[in-house]
Amino acid sequence: MTGKWISSFKDISWSKVQDAVPAIVEGAKKVWGQPENKAGKPGQAVADTTTQGAPTVESLQVWVDTLDRRTRQLSEEAVASFDVVRAITEQHSKMVEAVDLLLERTRVLLWSCGVLAVAVLVLFVLVAVRG
Repeated sequence: MTGKWISSFKDISWSKVQDAVPAIVEGAKKVWGQPENKAGKPGQAVADTTTQGAPTVESLQVWVDTLDRRTRQLSEEAVASFDVVRAITEQHSKMVEAVDLLLERTRVLLWSCGVLAVAVLVLFVLVAVRG
């Protein structure tokens, strides 16, 4: 089970993943830079209150204060979410670099093992011929 899971990493083009990281970060900046208001437009709530009766200055002030507080809260949440995305992206980039380094070291190790195997074979043949 573990072997199949680990071997699936060979199919991943890590250089392409690493090249895509800046585009992902820019896309995240665009998404988090302009959050949409999913609760509806601010004018919609005023229109609803006018159908029930004329809003008072106090009720409008409470409504504006509530919207202002909610806007600040959403802005802070967007910044916090972007910071999390950026941290994850940085960690992912470091992980890709580490995997690339491990792949390179594995190649060097395999070549070294091959050279040692040939050297052992040559020594074995020399000992067999002289003995």
